[in-house]
Amino acid sequence: MYKDSKGYYYLAGEYHPDNRDDNSLEYGRFRKRFGDRNLKMLEQAHYDGEDCVVAIPSENGAGKGEFEELVKMFSEAGFKVKGMVTGNSKGAKIERFSAFSSAAQNGMVYILRDTFNEETYNALMKEMEAFDGTPSTSQRKDDFLDSVSDAYLALQKVKVHHAYSLPSISAPSALYQHRQRVK
Repeated sequence: MYKDSKGYYYLAGEYHPDNRDDNSLEYGRFRKRFGDRNLKMLEQAHYDGEDCVVAIPSENGAGKGEFEELVKMFSEAGFKVKGMVTGNSKGAKIERFSAFSSAAQNGMVYILRDTFNEETYNALMKEMEAFDGTPSTSQRKDDFLDSVSDAYLALQKVKVHHAYSLPSISAPSALYQHRQRVK
């Protein structure tokens, strides 16, 4: 996800070519053991570029150790990491997704359709449209939803500034005048 200087958000499907299960055409979602999963996540961060910010869910209890390991892994690889508090309350997932959903409904989010393949785009849309606040099951996943929510919330607090060019100066600068006097 990207954010521009006017506060608009852009959801892109720019996944590393290996960021999927072997027999799937759906990118961005895969089932791997921890070590392989972590390598895929790091591979995706490198694919996204050095200036990307990696948003990692920060859970209380058992998930805290895993969060710390992921922060260490991404930090040591040179990435900026932002911990995203997930919350354990029943409505926490709805609360996290509602910020993104509200922005999307109000025209602040653009989905860069050509960056997704058909299978990934359809899975993303189906998951977001079907979300009713209940936890995921083996039949109904919410991984894309969690990722979109965390990315939006991480970028929401980031200030993006316009690039500007310095004005051209036709008159000699004070530094130039000073150097002329010192000679």
